[in-house]
Amino acid sequence: MMPLLSIMIQAGKLIPYAPRRDDAVSVVLLVCFFVIFYVLAADGRFLFQMLQNFMLNRKRFSIFDTSTTSEVNRLFLLILMGCVLSGVSLFTICVTYQPALTDHLAPIALLGIYVAVVILYLLQKWVFYKLLGWMFLDSDTAKLSMESYYTLIYFATFYFLISTLVIVFMRLPLWGSLTLYLSVFLILRIFIFFKWIKLFSVKKYGLLRFFLYFCALEIVPIILAGAIVLIINELLILNL
Repeated sequence: MMPLLSIMIQAGKLIPYAPRRDDAVSVVLLVCFFVIFYVLAADGRFLFQMLQNFMLNRKRFSIFDTSTTSEVNRLFLLILMGCVLSGVSLFTICVTYQPALTDHLAPIALLGIYVAVVILYLLQKWVFYKLLGWMFLDSDTAKLSMESYYTLIYFATFYFLISTLVIVFMRLPLWGSLTLYLSVFLILRIFIFFKWIKLFSVKKYGLLRFFLYFCALEIVPIILAGAIVLIINELLILNL
C-alpha cells in the first residue's frame, strides 16, 4: 500500500499545460469550425469552380472579375481561418517541444504570436507574387497565377481544420504532429510547381533555372519562417 505522504506529494504535482485542456483553444477551434462551414455553405459552388479551373488548367480568370464583394469577404475570412488554424497547430507543436514557453507568457498571447507569424508569412508571399507578376508577367498570366495560388490556400484551410483537430486532441508524438503539419506545405509546393510548369510553358532546358526561381519564392520563405519561430521561442524562454 502506497504511503499517505507519497500520495499527497503526487497529488500536489502541477499538471503540465496541454492545449487540449485549454478552454480558449477549444473556443478558437469551434469558431473556426463554424466559420469555415458557413463559407462552404455559402460559396461551395464558387470554390468547386475554382478547383475545376485549377485542375483542368483552364485559361480563364472570370471568377475574380465576376465575384461579388460578399464572396470576396467570405473567401478572405476563409484564408484568415486557415491562418488561425495553422497558428494553433504551430502553438501545440511548440509547447509540446518546449513546455517552458507557457511559463513566461500566457498561452492565449503565445497563440496570438504564432497566428501573427503565419499571417505575416502569407502577406510576404502575396507581396512576392504581386511583384513577380508586375515585373515579369503579362496581366493575364499574373491573374491566372494568383487565382491558382488563392485556390490552393482556400483548400489548404480545410486540410488545416482536420490536421489541427488531430494535432490538438489525438496526443500524437512530436514527430507525428510535425510531419502532419509540414505535409500541407509539401503538398502545396508540389501543386504549385507543376501548375507553374503548365502556366509558364517551361521548356526542358529552362527547367533548372525555373527550379531555382521556385526555390527562391517557395522554399526559402518557409525556411525563414521556421527560423523566426525558433528565434521567438528561444527569446521567450530566455524571458527577454
